[in-house]
Amino acid sequence: MKKYYIAFRNIIHIYYKIFTANSKRIYSTYKFIKSKNKYLILSFENYLKYTSSLKGCGEKELIPWKNPQEIGIKSQCIKYVEVANPYVAELKNAKIYGDSDIIFCDNKIALSDLATHLQFGRFITFQYDRIVESREGDFLQTTNIDYNERTIEKAIMLSGLTTKHYGHWFADYLPKIQFLEQHADFNKLPILINDDMPKSHVSFLRRLCKNDFIFIKRDESLNVKKLLVASSPTFIPAEVISDEVNVSDLPGLSPRSLLFLQAKILLSETPYNGPRKRIFLSRKNSSWRTLLNEEEIFNGLISFGFERVYLEDLDLSEQIKTFQSADFIVGPNGSAFLNIIYAQKDAKILILGARNSFNLGTLQGPMEAVGYHPYFLNTGISDNNTWKHGNYSINTEEVLNAVSILNMQN
Repeated sequence: MKKYYIAFRNIIHIYYKIFTANSKRIYSTYKFIKSKNKYLILSFENYLKYTSSLKGCGEKELIPWKNPQEIGIKSQCIKYVEVANPYVAELKNAKIYGDSDIIFCDNKIALSDLATHLQFGRFITFQYDRIVESREGDFLQTTNIDYNERTIEKAIMLSGLTTKHYGHWFADYLPKIQFLEQHADFNKLPILINDDMPKSHVSFLRRLCKNDFIFIKRDESLNVKKLLVASSPTFIPAEVISDEVNVSDLPGLSPRSLLFLQAKILLSETPYNGPRKRIFLSRKNSSWRTLLNEEEIFNGLISFGFERVYLEDLDLSEQIKTFQSADFIVGPNGSAFLNIIYAQKDAKILILGARNSFNLGTLQGPMEAVGYHPYFLNTGISDNNTWKHGNYSINTEEVLNAVSILNMQN
């Protein structure tokens, strides 16, 4: 009974500091303590705000959200979405899982900024998180999956649920380096990353830092005696957010982070002064959100001098050179267009999408903020209107007409 008493006392102390200690929450906490697999969900700020283990790393950022820029229609800035102050946190005796972003601490605490987001945290169910069986308000219950377990002394966490997906790796994980490198021990600590990421993801990280890497498998858990973590500059959960949430309220891409990544990557690249190219970014090999009539559209673009590019076949340096050399970029909506930060500012950009595309305004505002001006043609008809990653087709003549109009612009 003594260990239950100590755990109960510690959690009550946390509640007193973070919440008002009302009897209903205390009773709920006591009930969940008795369950081996149930944890109280807290944000890093609330968990560490009364210690010296949380270090602020800059000012809040205002992320612009704009309607996608369509040809002939002036795009309007809908709003600026404020994100919280960035931070680096140092945790003692933390437990992490290879396929999760949640960090488990002593006294039955689960840390997640995603699930504790003031506006949208309540919509996060962890439906793709294998370690989570269910969520009930401020608590989550873990599964009994048998993970391979090991212990390490110290590390920086850059592993997580969606690291092998380029859009998340680029926008959510890599920008954390700008905050982590402000910690005094950053250069001394190895970085934890998932072992199943594409080689180009690892190459990208290597361009940003010289730290050693520790690879963690998806079916593995790690007990880390000293763990550094940093805030994400975005809010881009893997799961579908409720229809109650306006997409224009979601900070999906950080201009500050775009400039950080651009400067770091291009620092080691020779400026491109060769002939310019016209490229079509293929999604033919993608397993979702594919352009069903890609062949027909590309055949029409050949007469405009376009060549097709499969970015997945190129290493990082080749991808960078591809965008540096481009003076006109066309392709279906996808994370490949995050790479336009390597392009020259005068490059023409046309992004094709379905009518129910979900994230286009998230790209428009931040890219304009750093000097790029993409145009969108969102007239595609999806084969699945209930899924944000559904495949679609778009009228070829509409695409060629849009290209013709942009082609005449200076």
